[in-house]
Amino acid sequence: MIFLSPLLALTLTAVTAFFIFAFILTDIEVSSVFYTLFVEPLIDTYYISELLVKAAPLIMIALGLSIGFRAGVWNIGAEGQYVIGGITGGAVGLYFYNVEGFWLIPLMSLAAILGGMFYAGIAAFLKTK
Repeated sequence: MIFLSPLLALTLTAVTAFFIFAFILTDIEVSSVFYTLFVEPLIDTYYISELLVKAAPLIMIALGLSIGFRAGVWNIGAEGQYVIGGITGGAVGLYFYNVEGFWLIPLMSLAAILGGMFYAGIAAFLKTK
């Protein structure tokens, strides 16, 4: 019974999307849209690897959030922390564009961690104040 709610939500979403696509995309077959969205990513190894590449950061965010939720701390800014961390890590990589060395990737990771922590710290500061 516990699995019925997500299954019902997925089914209703798919049916609603089917009707929306049917009314909006009248010149495109709706079945080809659903095939591209749901079947094609699972039949080729390239698409499976792309699916895993896109899912890995989201899984890491979910694992981090689960620790906070278990501790009773609500954090709804995880996506923003991920984006700010990516921006700061990328900025460090761009700043040291012509530099080679083993230390660059750990430095980018540290900058990404600090950027995400700073962004989370803003909300934490406002909550405790």
